[in-house]
Amino acid sequence: MLVYMFKAVLVTSLIGTLTTLLFTLSKPITKKCFSWGWHYYIWLVVLISMILPVRFVIPENADNVTPVTMAAQVDTHQNTYPVYAPNEHFVHGEMSEPETMQNNVVSRFDSIKSFAESKMNILSIIWILGMSIFFLSKIIGYMVFLIKLRTHSDVISCPEIKQFTDRKIIVRTSDKIFSPLMLGIVKPTLVLPETAMTGEQLNNVLTHEMTHFKRKDILYKWFACIVKCIHWFNPAIYYVNRQINIECEISCDLSVVKGMSKEQEISYINTLLTLLTAKTPQTKTITTAMVSDAKSLKRRFTMIKNKFNVSRKAVIISVLLALVVLSGTVFASGMLNGTLLDNPKNEVVQSTNDQPTLKAKSDDNGTIIYNTENGEILTAVSEPELVAAQEKTEINESTVSEHETNTTVTQSETETNADIVLQEISIDESFANPCEGQISVTFGKREHPITKEVREHNGIDIAAPEGTDV
Repeated sequence: MLVYMFKAVLVTSLIGTLTTLLFTLSKPITKKCFSWGWHYYIWLVVLISMILPVRFVIPENADNVTPVTMAAQVDTHQNTYPVYAPNEHFVHGEMSEPETMQNNVVSRFDSIKSFAESKMNILSIIWILGMSIFFLSKIIGYMVFLIKLRTHSDVISCPEIKQFTDRKIIVRTSDKIFSPLMLGIVKPTLVLPETAMTGEQLNNVLTHEMTHFKRKDILYKWFACIVKCIHWFNPAIYYVNRQINIECEISCDLSVVKGMSKEQEISYINTLLTLLTAKTPQTKTITTAMVSDAKSLKRRFTMIKNKFNVSRKAVIISVLLALVVLSGTVFASGMLNGTLLDNPKNEVVQSTNDQPTLKAKSDDNGTIIYNTENGEILTAVSEPELVAAQEKTEINESTVSEHETNTTVTQSETETNADIVLQEISIDESFANPCEGQISVTFGKREHPITKEVREHNGIDIAAPEGTDV
């Protein structure tokens, strides 16, 4: 199960990386058309695609399947289906050179895939350990910050905050904090530095921080932090988190100054500069610090100066585009998961430590080797071919009875415990080959080359080019 989870994370991580690359390359165009609020929230598409391991499986078309799998089966109500025996001399004729080259490529890919799967157990353990370490470091760091904050801060009364929200907001002041910030989801807390501020500056600070509070930016940053812990091995998630922090402040600034006069904008910028000159903040927790470094502030001032109004049409287009990209990423992730991942619930694995009790049944027409415990047919070698189909789960040894040439052996009405049907049919040699190609996996029990586990394979796989007629 751990390996299955890790594979799903790898797929979603790949989709998230490609989506990040798409947004980054298209940013020179989108920043001229869409608002910075859109650029801030569009990263949710990446985060959702990286944490939502959906799985879509589309039924394969029998005329366009690679490899081709033919399973032995018997219809108890109708005539028998053609069955093709797992014979080394199954293929008639030589393959063309392009087909040979393609098979070589497939063989190399299978070798790489087998090597990767052999390392999956180790990689999945490393992944879960790394994720646990990142989670613990974030939680412990946040708890240490809260303890220091409560030790070096005092609760104060701030009636001015009532004009922004009716919810109870705890307000603290601290000499260890050099930039106003908000933290906490259940108990939101506003922390102010012990810096002398005028009434106008305090109003600018409260407007900025309450904008963060109303937009649920703390919750957004916690979500981004969780995704980063899960995909700690992917450099793209660190880039996404950095962009979220930068564009969070830019979009908040533009939301605050929207509708302000030039004098009010200058006052807001001066407030930011005043807080910056006090001391550069070094907050390392998940908060909404109003002031960061000088370089980021310069960029924010440029955005405020060059702000533009986004038309209603552009807003609608931006929302539709975000929905289309989100749907596309989720669908692509689901298709890759459905194609590359095996459902562990459908795997039938038999340990090699439990050796089955085998028995052979022979007559004039051939030999059948079967498991006496569950009646599973291991080999069916005869001329003409013998067809075996297991309908339920158990078989009584007495149900495998002798049969005559060119006759059908069916279950006796008195043998109610019989769960297997044996039928002898004659097959024209011209129908023995469904298509040209090399047999990659044969019928029956197959030992995994790496894990040494024995798995049941109810057919034969033939490697053939896509589009080959069957």
